[in-house]
Amino acid sequence: MKSLYILLFGIICFTKAINQITLSPSNKDEHNRNEIDNQLIVPSVTTQTLQGSKLDGPRLLQPTTDSELNKKNLFKPEKEWKVIGENDILPRDGLDIRINMETGLKEAKLSDNKVSDITTDSVYSFSTQFKEVYELISNNDYNNALLKLDDLLEFVHDYKYGQEIITHEWTSLSKLMMDEQLPANLNEIITRIVISAMRNNPPVIDYIRNHSADSLVTKLFSKVELCDDFILLKRYVTFLEQFLDPKQVTSQNLNILYSIFNRSSDKQLKWKILHIVSYFYTHGQFMDLEHDSLWFKHYLAMIEDSAADEYHIRLFFDTLYDIKLHYGNNIQVPSSFLNWLNNQIQIRENINDLSERDPEQIEFNDRLKESRHNVFGNPMAGRIKHFNDEL
Repeated sequence: MKSLYILLFGIICFTKAINQITLSPSNKDEHNRNEIDNQLIVPSVTTQTLQGSKLDGPRLLQPTTDSELNKKNLFKPEKEWKVIGENDILPRDGLDIRINMETGLKEAKLSDNKVSDITTDSVYSFSTQFKEVYELISNNDYNNALLKLDDLLEFVHDYKYGQEIITHEWTSLSKLMMDEQLPANLNEIITRIVISAMRNNPPVIDYIRNHSADSLVTKLFSKVELCDDFILLKRYVTFLEQFLDPKQVTSQNLNILYSIFNRSSDKQLKWKILHIVSYFYTHGQFMDLEHDSLWFKHYLAMIEDSAADEYHIRLFFDTLYDIKLHYGNNIQVPSSFLNWLNNQIQIRENINDLSERDPEQIEFNDRLKESRHNVFGNPMAGRIKHFNDEL
């Protein structure tokens, strides 16, 4: 009987122990769960993540209260590069800052300089990269300078960072893009950085225009006259195309552009040159019949090109119109152009739905039609046609 009581007591104790094990998680399991809950969730950095806002980097998410989430942190720099958090406030002085080209994240470290002469005006996202580029150039290490500049090209198209680069580096870049001591390919990539920053970025264009653009244009004309690298030449002409004031298109500069035009087989470069020369004629300036007749023939050839878009058709036509109107019968118009003009008039008359929504298009179409006889043809024939139309 005593043995039976002992057996029952043992069964009861064993059952309680099993229930305790089943219902109560171990301390280790609870610790692991808490550890997982408190881990940072870091999204993977993909190409799609970096496009557009490429330099902002991934957001770090962690379980915090609202007050903690809005809290700003003072960035604590170290001797090695350290990622700058989204809510970090940077110290005013003593930092080197860069964009990590592999991750696209912004990083900072303690400056190597003994004297803290770095201020908020000189420190920005790419200050370290350009500092390295300038050091490489000063040491004639052009190949590595090219590699670093090529990396920067990927970022300069960004609206925000394009502005940052130009406002901080324009003084140096404007000198290096024309430095005759540098290889042409280095001049070219520096000029390309400037042009890329300008694209669809009006604040960059305004900044350059307000910081010695006129004097740079004058120097560039001297540069392009002797330049035999057509890739670099195209970059220079693109810059001129943007910043050249019509008053700066002198007869001497036209001769320089004409020389380039004849030497080049690049259609895009030729179009850019004709674009610049248009400033001269559409502002009521002329050279002489001999030179202006040559330009007139080039405009005729390019406007009839099937690749000409509406913008260039309007620009080139206005130039032809002004030159022909100025010289009258002293400049002959080939039948091929008259056929092109008749065809354009017919095409535009058949697209009334678009014209009705575009007053400028209507005005230009009317000018094409009016000029067919009054400017490029026989004015008497135009009056007869107008009389017949009235009937």
